[in-house]
Amino acid sequence: MEAAFSDQVWSEVTGLPDWVLTERYDIIAKPAPDSHPTREQRAEMMRNMLIERMKVAGHIEQVERQGFALVVARNDGRLGPQLKRSTLDCFGADQDRCGERMGPGRIEQSGVLLEQFANTLRGFAGGVVNNRTGLDGRYDLTLHFAVSTLSADPTALADDAPQFVTALLEQLGLKLVPEKAKVKIFVVDHIERPTPNRPLLPEKARRTDPDSC
Repeated sequence: MEAAFSDQVWSEVTGLPDWVLTERYDIIAKPAPDSHPTREQRAEMMRNMLIERMKVAGHIEQVERQGFALVVARNDGRLGPQLKRSTLDCFGADQDRCGERMGPGRIEQSGVLLEQFANTLRGFAGGVVNNRTGLDGRYDLTLHFAVSTLSADPTALADDAPQFVTALLEQLGLKLVPEKAKVKIFVVDHIERPTPNRPLLPEKARRTDPDSC
């Protein structure tokens, strides 16, 4: 549900019945071969599937939530050693080098707007993050921080990297300041259990009887 509406609202869906949280389903959705849909197109496909198979209906509301402002930490405006203005041509020769790479305790982004980086941080911050740095243009950055001790990655447990907030400050020269934020959420008004796939007819049944033409 969150993925289906991620291009329209902050990742919050409310109004779901209890069975949505307890019942599990296998969902296989594939785009047309060689179609290469964008993220927005994939979200639209998922919405259409939810409407067709689960009769989902709802509306978008704007609510106030606790969020954060991403700001430059130093009064002199100096950035950290791992945040640098990008020289990549993301719409030309360097297109394949631009984008995001993430792993346990690591974020690498090349040729990104800081609005994009702020969106990446909301899962770590636990709330919506707005870019208030005042920095325009595209940047390259690498952020290395300690992962949760609950991680299943055994190599991560011995990591001596700094905590996320400290890494953000020391490596990028940025910090998060709490602020109230207006966010859009999706409120479910109606949802039904998904309908199964219709069985395929045998090959002979799908053939047209030439005598009936």
